[in-house]
Amino acid sequence: MEKSKAILQSLLPVVMWLAVQSVVSLVFLFWRDYPPYFDGVLINFVTLLIGGFWYQSLKKKDNTVQIAVSPAGWVGLALLGGAIQFCTSFALTGISGMFPQEMENYGNVMESLGMYSPTFFSVVYTMLLAPFVEELIFRGLTLKILEKAFPFWAANILQALYFGIIHGNIIQSSYAFFAGLLFGSVMYKYKSLKYVIWCHFFVNFLGMVLGMFPVPLWLGVLLTIVPLGVLWGMEKRKVKN
Repeated sequence: MEKSKAILQSLLPVVMWLAVQSVVSLVFLFWRDYPPYFDGVLINFVTLLIGGFWYQSLKKKDNTVQIAVSPAGWVGLALLGGAIQFCTSFALTGISGMFPQEMENYGNVMESLGMYSPTFFSVVYTMLLAPFVEELIFRGLTLKILEKAFPFWAANILQALYFGIIHGNIIQSSYAFFAGLLFGSVMYKYKSLKYVIWCHFFVNFLGMVLGMFPVPLWLGVLLTIVPLGVLWGMEKRKVKN
């Protein structure tokens, strides 16, 4: 019973986000002459306000101590974000021939988000606000609600599943699920949304950069995974010492 209740409650942050989208979209039915992506910026801004107060109310009941991150740790989280983006691009290149229609739909979604030809509002919407809103909804509110009734591994899978489904198409949903698992693990390790947001920001940032200035995928993987492995080894050595 407790688990069923937690699952239902964990859907409320997404429902809140969708409700904000619906209300704002109704407003823009009567105001059609607005800059592209301005409606998305407003939706995310309102969601941040509501979700931020909600998250703070949950934190007051939580005695979790945040983990301090060293400068090398910040760099490592940025590299992790880069690695997620490059590995995703590498995987999409590998399967593009297998699912041509899905890849075409995916390309249309990316173009609609301004990933290939960004404007001011598309950058604010996709690169700046999206990491804040998505991490607040899924790794902040949803994960915290689920952890009240489930062990972390189960709560993490559920929130990542929600995160994948909300992206709406099979290509994005697939890699968003795996990215959600990693973001959830970062949240679990460091106990603070700011570190997950930082990592997520670099995923979106590099996605936009690669949309404008493609680089060889092997080079991108090399420049992110190798330094990430070096940093991980250095941290392990410090722990042993």
